[in-house]
Amino acid sequence: MVQEEVDFKDFLKSVEERTGLKFKPEPGINWALDDTKVVGIGLEGVPAPPKTRPKLNLEDCKEIELTDFTPEVVTYGAKGSTSISFYLIYDYKKPASILGVKTSKVGYNAVWLHALANLFKQTYGEVHLYIHKEIPQPLLLRGKSLGEEYGGLEAYIAPRIPELPRPE
Repeated sequence: MVQEEVDFKDFLKSVEERTGLKFKPEPGINWALDDTKVVGIGLEGVPAPPKTRPKLNLEDCKEIELTDFTPEVVTYGAKGSTSISFYLIYDYKKPASILGVKTSKVGYNAVWLHALANLFKQTYGEVHLYIHKEIPQPLLLRGKSLGEEYGGLEAYIAPRIPELPRPE
């Protein structure tokens, strides 16, 4: 069912149900960041506190498809107490420095990315994914193409940098 106007709180509830994430909406605006500080959701063009909303230069972004990602299974922890996570890896081909590490690959939680893409498609009838052309930054999901204002929701997913050490 494609909707023109989407209730922000209902959308967040659907995301929480599908992903297991918990969101904390910012008071007075339609913007929320999840407890892990990886996924942010808000209305298109709604200003959010600078610490929680990613700064993407949209002119340097390109549209990509889910099939542009390679699946990867990541195991965390020591022997006997491991956990497994599934990521979708995007390869920039050319290394860039992020958080002091040179990398060309970034990962996005596969369940969260697919759940959000699916929910955008169900809600708006289409989903568009955008990534910076050269520098690892958050992935942007929208219900319409960039340049088409629609007053709908946007979601950002922060990347995981595979080369950064993870806690055991």
